[in-house]
Amino acid sequence: MLKFKRQIGNYAVAIASVVIAAMLMLALNPYIQLTQASFLLFFGAVTISAWYAGRDSGLLATFLSAFCAKYFFLDPVWSLNVTFASGARMALFVLQGCLVSVLVGSLRTSQQQSRESLKQLQETQARLRRLVDSNIIGVLSCDIYGAIHEANDEFLRMTGFSQEDVLAGRVRWDQMTPPDLRDRDAPALEELLTTGKHTGYEKAFLGKDGRRVPVIVGAALMQNHPESVIAFVLDLSKRKRAEQRLALQYAVAQVLAQAVTLTDAIPLVLQSLCESLDYQIGSFWRVDPKTNVMRYVDSWYPADLDMTGLITTNQVITFAPGVGLPGRIWESGESAWITNIAQDSNFPRAAIAFDLGLHSVFGFPVSLGQEILGVIECFSTRYQAPDEDLLHMMRALGSQIGQFMERKQAEEELQASQALFESFMNYSPINAFMKDESGQYIYVNPCVERSFNLPLAQWLNKTDFDLLPQATAQAIRENDLAVLQAGQVVQFMESAPLSDGEHDYLSFKFPLKDVEGRPLLAGMSVDITERKRFEAEREQLLQKLEASLGQLEAVINNMTEGLVIADAQGYIIEFNPAALALHGYASLEQVRQQLPEFTDCFAAHDLQGNLLSVAEWPLARVLRGETFFDWEIQVKRLDIGKTWIGSYSGTPVRNKHGQIILALVTCHDVTEQRQAQAELARSLEAEQAARADAEVANRIKDEFLAVLSHELRTPLSPILGWSKLLQSGKLDEAKTAQALSVIERNANLQSQLIEDLLDISRILQGKLALNVVAVDLATIIESAMETVRLAAQAKSIQIHYTLEPVGQVSGDPARLQQVVWNLLSNAVKFTPEGGRVDVRLEQHNSFARIIVTDTGKGIRADFLPHVFDYFRQADATTTRKFGGLGLGLAIVRYLVELHGGMVEVESLGEGQGATFTVWLPLLSNQFQAGQNQQSSQSSMNLSGVKVLIVDDDRDTREFLAFVLAEAEATVLLAANASEAYSALISNQPDVLISDIGMPDMDGYMLMRQVRALPPEQGGQIPAIALTAYAGEINQQQALKVGFQQHISKPVDPDILIAAIASLTQRN
Repeated sequence: MLKFKRQIGNYAVAIASVVIAAMLMLALNPYIQLTQASFLLFFGAVTISAWYAGRDSGLLATFLSAFCAKYFFLDPVWSLNVTFASGARMALFVLQGCLVSVLVGSLRTSQQQSRESLKQLQETQARLRRLVDSNIIGVLSCDIYGAIHEANDEFLRMTGFSQEDVLAGRVRWDQMTPPDLRDRDAPALEELLTTGKHTGYEKAFLGKDGRRVPVIVGAALMQNHPESVIAFVLDLSKRKRAEQRLALQYAVAQVLAQAVTLTDAIPLVLQSLCESLDYQIGSFWRVDPKTNVMRYVDSWYPADLDMTGLITTNQVITFAPGVGLPGRIWESGESAWITNIAQDSNFPRAAIAFDLGLHSVFGFPVSLGQEILGVIECFSTRYQAPDEDLLHMMRALGSQIGQFMERKQAEEELQASQALFESFMNYSPINAFMKDESGQYIYVNPCVERSFNLPLAQWLNKTDFDLLPQATAQAIRENDLAVLQAGQVVQFMESAPLSDGEHDYLSFKFPLKDVEGRPLLAGMSVDITERKRFEAEREQLLQKLEASLGQLEAVINNMTEGLVIADAQGYIIEFNPAALALHGYASLEQVRQQLPEFTDCFAAHDLQGNLLSVAEWPLARVLRGETFFDWEIQVKRLDIGKTWIGSYSGTPVRNKHGQIILALVTCHDVTEQRQAQAELARSLEAEQAARADAEVANRIKDEFLAVLSHELRTPLSPILGWSKLLQSGKLDEAKTAQALSVIERNANLQSQLIEDLLDISRILQGKLALNVVAVDLATIIESAMETVRLAAQAKSIQIHYTLEPVGQVSGDPARLQQVVWNLLSNAVKFTPEGGRVDVRLEQHNSFARIIVTDTGKGIRADFLPHVFDYFRQADATTTRKFGGLGLGLAIVRYLVELHGGMVEVESLGEGQGATFTVWLPLLSNQFQAGQNQQSSQSSMNLSGVKVLIVDDDRDTREFLAFVLAEAEATVLLAANASEAYSALISNQPDVLISDIGMPDMDGYMLMRQVRALPPEQGGQIPAIALTAYAGEINQQQALKVGFQQHISKPVDPDILIAAIASLTQRN
């Protein structure tokens, strides 16, 4: 505006000068006839205009003067008609005026420029003076050899040295120059020495702290001092940083402008940041909105650095808001700077960063408005002081990157949307189109092209009137107008002629608007020609089908076999009356209603007892394409308790393409037939088992009789032989004594055999009685050892024993001694000469354990389970080495179990010896050694003891109740485990006696429930297992679940009462 005003003023000077000159000439013309000097005063006007207003004003004055001279002073005057003479004069004047304007204007301009140059020089000198005085630039007084004699404060500030350093000669400009830049000083020094000054050039000085300071240095030799130099040093640090950051912004802007995807842009942005700022590694973290953590995306670092450790850590670590540098920036939304990573308490990667030589790091948020999208962090191997200007720039750069991310994401989404739309339209089997308001097509998809066999080019900018018959086009146009008027989706039935005839279309049309708001119409049309034909054919078929279905329904409803029909999705179409009756349903509707709860209503097993999954049921198998016949399964209707064995057959029905359209399953009940077959099979199996048992029994009997004959005859031979010799009277006294000893030993052996046979007989008849007293097991063991001591000495067998004080047991001393003697005699018998037998008595919880271990022949693994069986011997052949009937250990087992204990055996095999362990329940502390108890039940008093008896056998319950009542006990009876459990909680008895084999809940299950109760509800009640399951495994299982004692049936009343007294600590 100021320039425009100045130009107007200049032109005004030209106009005023010409006007004044013209008026003066008109005033003087009557006196001095100026028509003869038409341009006299106009030259002055041109000169004045050019001098005061410049060349342009002079030129304007020249042309205005020529105009005025022609009009007022050149013939013909007062006219603009130009003659040759006047024209020539005007041309010469204009030429002279232009020359004068140019020359005067140039002179004026030169004078103005001189004044301005002088003014600028004065201003520059003043500024330079102020600059030096104000320490804006560094000023040095030095010599050409490198010594600095004086320096102003600005130079000292930029380099970090002090005046003391300068005065002490510790500051030299040649030593302050980095080695790699000293080649720049040589040309400047040469120029200085040659011309007395040198052109300013860029270099760097090393500060006192070792950092580089970029500067521009200019110098001149001082007059009369050819070796003294005055130098000016301008600090370029800020400018370099500004240039560096401008270059950084430009580089990042270029990357963001050229990058196609975010994946391409990120490493290039990181590279630009690190290279521009001289940082060693940059990383990008992005917010994962699903897990609300910051995840690592990418990094950049120079190829000559190994940052694998940090990259590996980044790939596995995540940061929550506030955690680590990325989390801290994410939470605050502000840039952050860490000068010393090792000293930062909130930097989880400090150790790995320190190992890689990384000391400082800064980071800034990548944001879009107030939303933080990610974080960029840059690491340096140097300790970098915080730079707020840099952080501020990085914050702005982060917003720029965030906008780029949003734009790229929007572009990617748009491209994906466009690709999806194009893909949908290209492969859509439905005609799709768009028209403008006039009805011209602006888009049709490939399906339209294929349907009408017209390429896209023939559709665009054409209407239906250009492509279709008049009547068809008119009908379509009316529909289009109706849609545009209604402003909503409208459905139409339309038709159009094609090469193979008229086609029917179901069309959906709806209005749209383009970006400029102009109305458009879009639509989709489905060719329903075939469908309409199929519908007509289907209607005819349905009529025929209805007639057939009526007949089929009558057949299905009268079938004796169940029939189930389902479609390919498993929807039940038919469930005939036979199937309803078999499966317990009342109607087809009930079947469909309860089908979702199918697994709650039915359970099925195959005939091997394996539970069938839903996928293995007949209908499911058919729906998978299987065909089967007469597949039998056991089915149980859980809600009504109905169980049957069904025979199922099934096959799928397929269409012409092989696809399953129906599933057919037939079924009928074969429970009675299978039960009859099972009964027949069981009878046959029982007969075969009985025959096998009889054969085994006969074999064992034959073996036993042979052994019995041998064992009975063997002692008779020496008895009869020595008897005849004694009768002959020919034996001397020594032989007579020997004969009597042999006869006595074999008679005792035969007596023991007979006693074993009698014991077995009593055992088998249940008539073996005990004389129960309190027994000291140590005494019993010592007596048994005395009995076998001679036999052991004869074979040089050592017997070692350890008898701990364990208290007393309740039992028959003679029978217990028989048990120990049997085990010891077997150990001596089967141990070779020079062997060893160990006997140990110890206490384990409430039981006494007698352990007999030998180093004898051992027991084969296959015979170990039969050691305690009647009439069983490991070697029953005629060549066997050891005699005996095989009854001793069977008697041992029975006697131990009769005392409420158990016996077990272990052996590593033949030649490895054997260990027999007898477990006997101990009496309470009230039973002292030597206090014998009478065997009759009347001598045992259970007064005040409340006993709960549970047994499903009524006779047994009544017998036990009578026995315990005679002992003055209070008796509670229960017929099953459930009653016993309730009675236990409500009556709190002192002892529980339970049978094991009971319906629904056996004794083991009852005891587990009892032991789960708290003590105050009877969870620790003493318990006795009284059962016909008398095997060793049964004893171990009873003790394992919590019974204190195991007594086998039939029970001796004295033993039972003694056991109760022992558990209740009563005498």
